[in-house]
Amino acid sequence: MERMSANAKKHLSRNPLKRYFISRFEGALIEMLLARNPESILDMGCGEGFLTRSFRRALPLARIVGVDSDRAAIEIARQRNPDVEFHREDVLGLSFPDHAFDMVICSEVLEHVPDPHAALSELCRVSARHVMLSVPNEPLFRISNLLALNHLRDLGNAPGHIHHWGPISFRRLISSHLTVTEMRLSFPWTIAAGVC
Repeated sequence: MERMSANAKKHLSRNPLKRYFISRFEGALIEMLLARNPESILDMGCGEGFLTRSFRRALPLARIVGVDSDRAAIEIARQRNPDVEFHREDVLGLSFPDHAFDMVICSEVLEHVPDPHAALSELCRVSARHVMLSVPNEPLFRISNLLALNHLRDLGNAPGHIHHWGPISFRRLISSHLTVTEMRLSFPWTIAAGVC
């Protein structure tokens, strides 16, 4: 039976509006990925492998490695993506050598990490060039949660979100680690791509 983490609930939702927003978000990620056409990809914070599967479909010949700190999520990701290599690791201490991947993708992770600057440094270390990042677009993300009657006790703040960025503050954060080449808004997320 599918483990229903917050990530799984988001990707498996039957709500047509949620499915529409997830589809648009995933489409934007894939479009940005294809524009850069990497031969190797690190999917940092892959969770249960939903986006990993989409990356594999978009670039069937690329080497893709998924990493997450959650053991149960990694096991589900392996089942969902039997042709992808997965590791259980933490974003603040990756075992890969410097410049190991053409592209590093880190989607919906930085808002959970106590030290996002340290995480960004590590992501740039293992990237040979490209980095693609996404975070909730605040305050729109929290407002959308409140409108959907989610996380009311926490005023719409999703569990584990300890950082909150709008597009401007997110660009300011990541610009201290990489050169931003593209930013997109896909409600209710902000997506950025850059080079280290």
